Amino acid sequence: MDFFGDFRYTLLEQGRQSHLEADGRLEASKRGAQAKVVLAEASQRAIQKVTEAMRQLPRSGNAKIVVVPADIPAAICGIRGQAGR
Repeated sequence: MDFFGDFRYTLLEQGRQSHLEADGRLEASKRGAQAKVVLAEASQRAIQKVTEAMRQLPRSGNAKIVVVPADIPAAICGIRGQAGR
């Protein structure tokens, strides 16, 4: 090939690589979005189950509720009046 033929081939190859990279990013983005949807649906189902279980607790003759905050250090700071420190 001559100089211009090599140049055209290089440009075409770079264009094809860019296209493949863009396709890869698009596919990764789609999969990421699908994963977020699956996670959101699973979270919704879990919340619904916990909510239903909490609603059924008063029906039990020996029901007791213990609430444990997920962020214990923040809860302790909140109790002591030091929120945000």
